[in-house]
Amino acid sequence: MSEGDATFIEIHKRFTEKGEWDKIITSLLERLNETGWVDSLRDKSKESARSMETLRFEKLMETLNPHAQGSVPEGVRAEFVEQIRKFLESQIE
Repeated sequence: MSEGDATFIEIHKRFTEKGEWDKIITSLLERLNETGWVDSLRDKSKESARSMETLRFEKLMETLNPHAQGSVPEGVRAEFVEQIRKFLESQIE
C-alpha cells in the first residue's frame, strides 16, 4: 500500500468515525435538490435510458457520470470543498 493510499484511508476513517462524512453528504444532497440538480439528473437519466436499445446499468452510469459531475453548480461545489478543507485542517496538528 502506498503512502497516499494509507493517508486516504486514515482521512476517510476520521471522516466516518466523527460523523462528518454523513453530515456533509446529507447537506450536499439537500443543496443539490434545492438547486434543481437532482431533478435535472433524474430527467437526463430517464432520457438516456429510453434512448438505449438495450438498457444496461453500467452503460447508463458511464453516460451519466460526466454529466452529473460537470453539472454540479460551482457555488455548491465550492461550499463543500470548503467544508472538507476546514475539517481536514482541524484534524492536522
